[in-house]
Amino acid sequence: MTTDTDIAELISARICHDLVSPIGALGNGVELLELGTGKSNPEMELLRESITLVNARLRVFRLAFGLPYDDHLVPAAEFAALLPQVGTNARISHHLSAPDMIPQAQVQAVALVLMCLETALPFGGTVEIAAREHQSDASSHIRWQINAKSDRLQWDNSRWLPLLHGDPPEVSARDVQFALLPGALKRLHRTLDFERGEDWVRLAF
Repeated sequence: MTTDTDIAELISARICHDLVSPIGALGNGVELLELGTGKSNPEMELLRESITLVNARLRVFRLAFGLPYDDHLVPAAEFAALLPQVGTNARISHHLSAPDMIPQAQVQAVALVLMCLETALPFGGTVEIAAREHQSDASSHIRWQINAKSDRLQWDNSRWLPLLHGDPPEVSARDVQFALLPGALKRLHRTLDFERGEDWVRLAF
């Protein structure tokens, strides 16, 4: 049965997929123009940087908002390279410690958590993302822990408290990640835990 959330994720994946080719063509066009003139200029440099940024953002959106495939693995190095584009705040530094290959569904949940976390770090900060092996009942699985620190942490309980119960809070389009995170965690059979202090927060699932 296809749920409304599945349909939304499929639409997101379709939009991102259909935009990749024309944006890639723009990048190729810029390269051809530079080859034709034999030199670069500030306008071409701006175009190239913008195209690179858009491509990276699309890859992030496909990971965060698309419907993940159960057997698809994402290289940790690829995900780490995309971390600066997960949010829009360049003052946030991310550090990832994870296995070489990560299930796509877990990458989606981590990306959504990071997007949510960005709202608490408007003035920047550091974010440590670690995948740790968790042992329970003679079995083990990867448990994710995300530690963030900022001298000016901004925390909104109306956004975060519903997530403890697996419920999406009321949000606008700007904060759609909060609405999607419960579904991503449910797909993993996980719940979100968090604790925080005056200048830090620790999240785990």
